[in-house]
Amino acid sequence: MSENVLNSAQETTITTQKGRKKRQTTYDWDALRVEYIKGAYKNRYEFAKAKGIPQKTLYRNTKDWDKERKRLAERELEKIADEVGKEIKKGIIHYKDKLEAIIDRVTTHINENVLEFNTTGEAIRSLSVALEKLLEIEKLLNNRKDEDGLIVEIETVGVEDDNLETDSFVNEKDRDGLLDENETN
Repeated sequence: MSENVLNSAQETTITTQKGRKKRQTTYDWDALRVEYIKGAYKNRYEFAKAKGIPQKTLYRNTKDWDKERKRLAERELEKIADEVGKEIKKGIIHYKDKLEAIIDRVTTHINENVLEFNTTGEAIRSLSVALEKLLEIEKLLNNRKDEDGLIVEIETVGVEDDNLETDSFVNEKDRDGLLDENETN
């Protein structure tokens, strides 16, 4: 008998009705089932070969092991998927809170600064910058998944320390030509 199954098998000699002696091996099927389910064996044939158990004996006593192994694997995958889902949800809530804070800062900037401009052109320029920032944030909120459906890191651009970066959005003259000809940057 193979050394692989010595722990889970017991060999006995019995006498048949005709008086012949016959060797009979009994296995601890509960221990073998646990080992198969937890092990990295491809199938029951590979397990039988590794343990030195005759295939016919193994298949007769282990017909439901594959189903049980599959069911346990599915449970583990469900647990992992639940944990990953919770982490993704936490990440989305975190980024949503971050983006809402940025929107609040931009709207506060608009409300506070619109009344303080000396010219109409400055007010229009500031509003156009703020609206573009809000549109960027809206795009980020709507497009937060990549092609694989995974959540991507949302990068906040353009708003730092409660100051708006206006250089990249506004030319020296108003975009729509709304500035008076005498007004310049």
